[in-house]
Amino acid sequence: MAKKKWTAKRIFVMIVAFIVMAGILFGGEVLAKRLLQENPLQQWADAAPEIEEFVLTTEGEKLVLTLQLNETEDLRKALGPFIREIRERKNRNIAEIIIETPRSEGLKDVYYELSFVLEEARISGNYQELYAKLQELEARHEGDFKVFIGEEFIFVQLAKGEDLYYQAVSRFFPVNAGEERKVVF
Repeated sequence: MAKKKWTAKRIFVMIVAFIVMAGILFGGEVLAKRLLQENPLQQWADAAPEIEEFVLTTEGEKLVLTLQLNETEDLRKALGPFIREIRERKNRNIAEIIIETPRSEGLKDVYYELSFVLEEARISGNYQELYAKLQELEARHEGDFKVFIGEEFIFVQLAKGEDLYYQAVSRFFPVNAGEERKVVF
């Protein structure tokens, strides 16, 4: 048998081939991890007809979910499973939900009125006054107004004719740097 000579050209080709193969192996692993982390959430969103589009961002320690939604009968049922899926996949709680659509300027004033009682209910845990205010606003504005209490969020769903307004409010107090919030009953 003839021995092959190790020339500089042959060594260079082998080194390049090794680098390309290592890049494909490790790059493929990183790409697969990224696709497997993001893709299931997109599949969840695609399976939910209420969710038109979503963006999950990190602001410091906070996980923020921004949504564009279609009309829904029950905002809690539409978003609850999706929020749990995000929490399981990311191993973090969502600090804030921003619902961009649908938004009606006319119902924004109704939400403003409701927000004061909503904040009191959130702090005290007594939702009877919130329910009474919701019924009053519903009768006065001749709309279909609902508030759903979820595990982590209170979902406000206001509808009047074609106008819609959705809002998700955290049930828990925001964390203030260095401050401890005390509630006296």
